[in-house]
Amino acid sequence: MKKVIIIGGGAAGPKAAAKLSRLNKDIDIHLYTDLDVVSYSACGLPFYIEGLISDIKSLIIRTPEEFEKQGVKIHLNAKCTKINPNDKTVEIFNILTNEHILVSYDVLVIATGARPFIPPINNVDLNNIFTLKTLNDGIKIREKMQKSKKAVIIGGGNISIELLWAFAKNNIEVNVIEKSPHMLNMLDPEMGELVENYILGNFGNIIKIHTNKEASEFIGDNNKNVIAVKLKEGEVIDTDFVVIASGIVPNSEIFKEAGGILSVRDTIKVDTYMQTNLKDVYACGDVVANYNIVSHKPGWIPLASTANKEGRIVALNINGMKESFHGVLSSVVTKFHNLTIASCGLSETYAAQNGFTPISAMVTKKDKAGYMPDAQEITLKLVVDYYSQKLLGAQAIGSGDVHKRIGTVVACIMSDFRVNDLLHLDLPYAPPYSPTIDPLLTVAQIISQKIYNAFKQN
Repeated sequence: MKKVIIIGGGAAGPKAAAKLSRLNKDIDIHLYTDLDVVSYSACGLPFYIEGLISDIKSLIIRTPEEFEKQGVKIHLNAKCTKINPNDKTVEIFNILTNEHILVSYDVLVIATGARPFIPPINNVDLNNIFTLKTLNDGIKIREKMQKSKKAVIIGGGNISIELLWAFAKNNIEVNVIEKSPHMLNMLDPEMGELVENYILGNFGNIIKIHTNKEASEFIGDNNKNVIAVKLKEGEVIDTDFVVIASGIVPNSEIFKEAGGILSVRDTIKVDTYMQTNLKDVYACGDVVANYNIVSHKPGWIPLASTANKEGRIVALNINGMKESFHGVLSSVVTKFHNLTIASCGLSETYAAQNGFTPISAMVTKKDKAGYMPDAQEITLKLVVDYYSQKLLGAQAIGSGDVHKRIGTVVACIMSDFRVNDLLHLDLPYAPPYSPTIDPLLTVAQIISQKIYNAFKQN
């Protein structure tokens, strides 16, 4: 019987295990994770902290017992410390018993994910300084929040945005420290500015955003509890606790030590079948590099949706079905209060950096017929390559329905649309769902006219 060992219990590993068990009951599947839980939704943690979700256990997607019923053997608190590709074995350390065991495999799947990046800040080991990855992290942050009045978030990405609202909703004064010129780097500056204006315009009484600034030191009291954050510029910000959300680092060290080839930002390099350079070793999820469909370059876009798709692809290929993974568009959506923020493909900034000649347009318009009582404004930006007229990406912000517009652009980019193709989309219309000319068509018309005017001048 073929033996498959899966290392990692976040999103990709459990998905590969579950799919493989459904495809073939004659495969011996073992999943090892260094956590005390398997198959949970880390993406739901900010909403648990907020209080929108009351029971942390609701974030558990599948229990070990449910996996066992499917024929998948789950090993909790079991950390893989070494891969021996020549012998086709892995070394496992039992965190509870301190025992080391050697486990053989016919096929190995590395789904070790990523860990929070900790910036070089002095006194980072003080109490009440948190990162957010596990269920226990979520429990600890929520418990501390409920006893606190002030918080500092280090970093200004998607997780920070969701935590910012979780704290603001619970009447916590929050300071965000972001070293870049604006929050949410996947957005172009003018779109990021709209997000910050919304946040400060509605919650400026309890939220402060410090861009172009970095924390240099955490200040503690006599009990080693953090009480303040000192910035490199000298400013000191009082706080009851800190959450570091400055990005993540791929857990690729054991793969590299085994002779594995890495890609951008130390992620694991895989082919379209999710195979690594090591024989009979696959990798998937946050630990691997992703092929960007627009730039045609490897990148790193760690998302749970991508991890699940990659886990499925791994299972299919282990079962001999030869399924390829086409790549990603960096499609992202997040939320702050009533504001939805979504994007896909390349921003105008990144498009220029990747050798395109981007041309763009922005439009602010109602998401449905203006006379509808629940109509809301959305701002949509579309990015197109001037010479090929190919769609490169889009960004959308608003209290209305921006998610479906970005979803439409995703489908168009995947279909290799030019901007004029977008104008001919027969989008469904009714007053409760869209204006007669959808904002997406409006912004496409503006870009099409820009390209025509530039062509005439030349």
